[in-house]
Amino acid sequence: MLEAEVLRARLTGYTEDYDNDLITREQMLAGTARTRERLVAVEARMAPPPRSVLTSVPLGTPDVGAAWESYDVSRKAEIVAALMTVTILPGRRGRPAGSWRAGESYFDPGRVQIEWLVPDH
Repeated sequence: MLEAEVLRARLTGYTEDYDNDLITREQMLAGTARTRERLVAVEARMAPPPRSVLTSVPLGTPDVGAAWESYDVSRKAEIVAALMTVTILPGRRGRPAGSWRAGESYFDPGRVQIEWLVPDH
């Protein structure tokens, strides 16, 4: 998202630079064309996968667990992306407080945010 915002700001900058006679029309058009191409590519990467990804998933049935186990990693990633946005927040420094023992993970599930993209979750 940040990259798209930077590119949109750059497009505005081209217009302002042209309005202030800092660049020629040709420079503005060339810069705008290049930046728009990049923006289209960035926005395509940001677009959620089509909902059709979920049509073959037996959601709400006892078979969903078995189906999930049979999917490869890329299929699982498509399904997760269609259902939710997962954000991993920066970790805290140092060892976790409390009952941590040597050999245990430092993973903090509280640093994971899930935003459901479908209603009623």
